[in-house]
Amino acid sequence: MSKITIGLDTAKSVFHLVFMNDKGRVLKKKKLKRAQVVEHLSKLPPATVVMESCGATHYCRRAISAFGHTCKAIAPQYVVMYRKGNKHDYNDTQAIAEAAQREEMRFVSLKSQSQ
Repeated sequence: MSKITIGLDTAKSVFHLVFMNDKGRVLKKKKLKRAQVVEHLSKLPPATVVMESCGATHYCRRAISAFGHTCKAIAPQYVVMYRKGNKHDYNDTQAIAEAAQREEMRFVSLKSQSQ
């Protein structure tokens, strides 16, 4: 069974998801409104969900981790080198998922709610 990595690009109202297998092949792309993201991820089997580090990252990671997913965040400067083509939401999301699969990738540590 292959492991699935879900790249998640956060935005104000529309989030983009890219589902990638462990060989780097894009399995599916999805576009969801903010209110639908947590509900959609709650119905999926455990996977690795990765997003770029930003202000809402720690809240999102805590919410998504509650459903059994492994959540990680990457600093944006490490994602840029994996982007193919022009900068737009799906290319960014695919780059996030691809960067997360690299062994040498450094991730941002999760902060607790009190921090």
